[in-house]
Amino acid sequence: MINFRRLKLSDPWIWASVGGLLLMGFIAILSATYRMQIRIDADPFIFVKRHFFSLMIALAGLGVFSYLDYKNLKKASAA
Repeated sequence: MINFRRLKLSDPWIWASVGGLLLMGFIAILSATYRMQIRIDADPFIFVKRHFFSLMIALAGLGVFSYLDYKNLKKASAA
């Protein structure tokens, strides 16, 4: 079950700035590697695809760790 209450407590400006930085990262990677990959007859979007794959792994980790309660970790570390 998705806990939407946590999303209401988060700051929308932080999410907007993170999204903007991600978009700028995609544009920077594409502009730096597109012509080089075309020149060597390779897939021009290979680095963008890698970046997207890494982003999906990071977002999955963010989703998992956002639901962990740090108080439970403190109890587990004392044992």
